[in-house]
Amino acid sequence: MSDLLKLSLFGVDLGQWLAPLAGKKSVLLMGAVVVAASIVAMVLFKSNTDQLARYRHQIQQAHSKINLINQYKTSTQELQQWTPVSSQPPLPSEMFVNQLIDYATQNHIDVTNFLPKPTENKNFYDTASVSLSVHANNFKNLIAFMHTVEVSPYFFRIESWAGESHGSDTVDCKMDINYIQVKI
Repeated sequence: MSDLLKLSLFGVDLGQWLAPLAGKKSVLLMGAVVVAASIVAMVLFKSNTDQLARYRHQIQQAHSKINLINQYKTSTQELQQWTPVSSQPPLPSEMFVNQLIDYATQNHIDVTNFLPKPTENKNFYDTASVSLSVHANNFKNLIAFMHTVEVSPYFFRIESWAGESHGSDTVDCKMDINYIQVKI
């Protein structure tokens, strides 16, 4: 202790500060406890800081997962809104030609020939196709039939058509029509 009284730190005489404490060991002991407690507090603070950083990282991961889930829900809702809702239930592929013949009859069109093609299975939809040969007494009925097909509650699409007029407004026409059935 006498050596500590002779020390000088940064121009400050430690002897002046430590001399009154030289006879009081309990004060020195208390100072040592305070220093030790400070060191323990710094170690605990450091470990809590590391743990806090880990918790923050876990919270960021949880927020990322929540954002992904919300994006999935939003995408699902947008898909459901995009998918046209039909008042009609899906039409079985084998009924496709029958529905076209019904539309032709409603518009005074005679179906002279039809040739169904094999159904194509895609990842998200199936496509049924048919080649139709039709006869119309006038061009207006043919256009009405084509309009009925295109605006039907089913996903019918006229891929191609070619017509030939035979005198007084009679028209013979060949057309390829697809039926697209979305898989959801």
